[in-house]
Amino acid sequence: MTASDIYDYSRIKCLDQIKKDKDVRHITRAVYPGFHCPLYTATNLFASIDRLAVLIIGTEECTYYSRCREGFYDKNNFFSLVLDKHDITFGFSKGLLSAVEKVKKLNEFDALVIITTCVVELIGEEISSIIDEINRDKSFIVLLVKTNHYQIDTPTIGLEEGLKALVFLMERHERIDGTVNILGPRQDGFEQSELAAILKRNGISINTRIPDKCTIQTIRFATSAELNIVTHYSALKIAKCMKEKFGIEYVYFDSFSDPYRIRGSYLDLQRILKIDILAEIDELFNTVLTKMAKIKPLSENKSFIISMPPMFSYEIASFLCKIGMKPLWLQTLGLKGHDDKYVKEILSFGHNPKICRAINKAPLDAVFQSEKPDIYFSGDFHGHNTKNEPGIITLNKELKGRGFEIPLKILNRLSINFEKRQI
Repeated sequence: MTASDIYDYSRIKCLDQIKKDKDVRHITRAVYPGFHCPLYTATNLFASIDRLAVLIIGTEECTYYSRCREGFYDKNNFFSLVLDKHDITFGFSKGLLSAVEKVKKLNEFDALVIITTCVVELIGEEISSIIDEINRDKSFIVLLVKTNHYQIDTPTIGLEEGLKALVFLMERHERIDGTVNILGPRQDGFEQSELAAILKRNGISINTRIPDKCTIQTIRFATSAELNIVTHYSALKIAKCMKEKFGIEYVYFDSFSDPYRIRGSYLDLQRILKIDILAEIDELFNTVLTKMAKIKPLSENKSFIISMPPMFSYEIASFLCKIGMKPLWLQTLGLKGHDDKYVKEILSFGHNPKICRAINKAPLDAVFQSEKPDIYFSGDFHGHNTKNEPGIITLNKELKGRGFEIPLKILNRLSINFEKRQI
C-alpha cells in the first residue's frame, strides 16, 4: 500500500474556497473524527480543580478510557456511570440520581460536573431537567457539559463548554480595582511572560487563573476581578458569559504573533485598567517592526508550510505574509469565527494556500518532501523533526509567552535558520 492509496490530496480546498468549517477536510481517505474527542479536553480541564467531582456518563469505552490514561490513574475525583442496553432503551434517570447522591455522601467535594458522551445525546435523555431538580439544593452545585463528538470535529469544544460551565459556580462579589483574571488553558510559565511582567510593574495583581491553579473557592470569587484577560480562544465563551452575567469586561490577548494585534490588546488593557504603559509597549512594538524590516530581504518570497500548531495557523501565516513569505499549506482546526480576519489578511496578500484539517502529520510530512518549502513549521513529536533538520522549525516554546516576545522569538528563529542555510 502506498501513500496515494491512503491520502487524497485532490479533496483539499484552497483558502478562497473555505466558506465554512466543513470545507476544511482531512487529507486521509479514512473516516477521521478528529485528533481528540471533546471528552478528552473536558476531562483534562476538570482533573486539577480541587474539590470538584467529575461524573462521566456513557459506554464502557468512554468512561474507562477517559480516566485510564497517563496522569489520571491516581485521580480520586473521577466517577463513571456506565450505560447498559436497558439504560439506553428505557432511560437512566434513577441511576443518575443515585450516582449523584453517592458522590454527595462522600463529603469530599463541593460540586460535581456531569459530562455526557455521544450515546446520551443520541437517545435524548433529559439530563438538563434532572440537573435542575438536583440543583434545588444550593449547597451542592451540579454542572453539565456535553461532549457529543458525532456532531463536532474539533476537541476544543470540550474546553469551551467546560470553561463556560464554571460560571455557574461563581457568586457575585464586590469588585477589587487593579485585579485581573487570566482565562484560558496552557498557562505554563505565565509568570515569566512579558504580559505578566508588565501587569506586575504597573500594580496589577492576578485574582485567579482559570482553569490553571484554581479551586472552587477561587472560582466563586472570580467575579471580584476588575477585568478578564482571555489568553486562549477557548475561553472566549466564559468571558462573554461573565460579562453578560456579572458585567466584567474582557480583553482578548491570545498567543498573537502580529505586533499590531498585540499592541491593540495592550492598549485595551491600558484603557480599562487605567494604567500608563504606552511608552513601554511602543518601544517593544517598534523593536518588532525594526526586526521585521531587517529580516524581510531574507524572508521575501520564501515559502512555508504550517503543520503545527494548528490552532494558530491562520494568525501566524498572516504575520509571516507581512515579511514577504508565501504560505503553501496550512493545517488548522477548521474555520472558527475568530479566524475570519486572519483569512482575509492572508488573501489580501494575494496568497491562496491549501487548507487541511488537523491532526494528521504524516501526509503533511509527505507534502514537505514533495513541495520542498523553504520553511516547515512542524511539531516536535517523540524526537522527530528536530532542529538538526534544515528548514524545519518548531514553535512549541515560542508560543508559550504572551506579548511582543512571541514575534521577536519567531523572527529570531527564522533569522538564524536563513543565515545558517544561506537561503
